[in-house]
Amino acid sequence: MAGCVVLVTADRRSGELGAALARRGAVIRYAPALSMVPNQDDTALLAGTRALIAYPPDDVVVTTDIGLRGWTEAADAVGLGEQLTVALGAARIVARGPKARGAIARLRETTGRDLIRTVVKRGYRLELMEAGTR
Repeated sequence: MAGCVVLVTADRRSGELGAALARRGAVIRYAPALSMVPNQDDTALLAGTRALIAYPPDDVVVTTDIGLRGWTEAADAVGLGEQLTVALGAARIVARGPKARGAIARLRETTGRDLIRTVVKRGYRLELMEAGTR
């Protein structure tokens, strides 16, 4: 690779890739197309989360499992997790693929007590049938 100039556009582990190529004689230039910002430090993400909580969406499209998981973890880290879950709870959520669908299922996992609390809060009438009882 002597004499070659290689542009490394990755942010994650770019140092390792660049070092490996440099050992083979390449001249390395770094220009991350996307950069990784820890979600809990991402001020734009947290501002957007607060705005979404204040004005919940009708529809949400989830494109990646890791994106939804990172978002909810960041919200949890700053005390907004429950509010975000409630704001997303009334939305129609659409998944781009199976991993995103799994993330949505985990987001919407609720216990019976949580379900009853949500339904009562919304003013719904609830009929609960328990197997084996009358």
